[in-house]
Amino acid sequence: MTYKMNTETLQFLLNWINLNASTDSAKVNDITDQRSRHLFLRILLLIDKHAASDVQSDTTTELQAEQVLSHVLSYLGGFHHLNIDGVINNQNLMKKDELEICKVITLLLCSAILCDNVAIFIDQITKMSNDDQFTFKFLVESVLAEIENGCLTAESFATILSNRVNSSEHQSLDQTPLTVHESPVEALFTNSPLKSFATSPQLRSKHNQLLLNKLQQKVSKLQTSLDLQVHMQAELENELSEKNKEIDSRDAIIIGLRSEIAKLLSSTEELDHMRHFKEEYEKIDKENIRLKQKVAEMQKFRQQCADLEHKVGSFLEEKEQFEKEVFLFFFCRSLKRAP
Repeated sequence: MTYKMNTETLQFLLNWINLNASTDSAKVNDITDQRSRHLFLRILLLIDKHAASDVQSDTTTELQAEQVLSHVLSYLGGFHHLNIDGVINNQNLMKKDELEICKVITLLLCSAILCDNVAIFIDQITKMSNDDQFTFKFLVESVLAEIENGCLTAESFATILSNRVNSSEHQSLDQTPLTVHESPVEALFTNSPLKSFATSPQLRSKHNQLLLNKLQQKVSKLQTSLDLQVHMQAELENELSEKNKEIDSRDAIIIGLRSEIAKLLSSTEELDHMRHFKEEYEKIDKENIRLKQKVAEMQKFRQQCADLEHKVGSFLEEKEQFEKEVFLFFFCRSLKRAP
């Protein structure tokens, strides 16, 4: 079945995204204009300032525009707990299909009315024309009702966007009596024809559900953080235990090394003593060698003396024999001369 966008709804969505343009040049005249992606990102940043931290706000290329849309769709699916692929045809969206783009803007609108910065968006809407405000009421009530009942589909979403706003609601809203302000959102609608919408049980229920979801997410994050801290503490304790064991092991090694050092010092003293003893021994040994040499020299001298004494004895014997022979010679000679 082919669906055609309601012109009033289309104009309202175009007017609303242009309210978030930073300059007049950033505004778009056509919902399918490539620059509208930048407005989506600006709105998303107002809804949740941390939501688009990974996407550059000055995206210009086709690939970057696809990244913006993909990021926005991912956020919207999580925010509304939707299977986004069952509601928006991503293939047609990338082809700049008017209906699919309007679905994205409408989901952004529903997120804006439920986020923490709702006052900013309510202030925008209350400054719009009554027709735009009625269109806003119709879209938000219809889509949130479908989401709350779990029956928002691509077809039902297209039906909402193609339907004409019932003009009979305009008069009934204008005649709604002023109610007691029970929330900041209701107070913002004081001078708007949307007082009944601000006080509707449906919106309150959605706000309460969103608040509950946020609290659950916060509890889940805190629990995850606590589990992580406990895990890190356990790891640190294990690491500390291992470090203590390592320290004890090193202390034992140090004690052993100190004992070895003491032994080495003792051995060094013994070695010094032995070295001194060796030096003394070498000195004595040299002296002993010197004395042995002297003894050898004395022994040689003694031998020489003995040889000399023997020669002197032989000489004296020869001398005595010679003297005897001389005496006999002279005695015989004197005998011959005697008459």
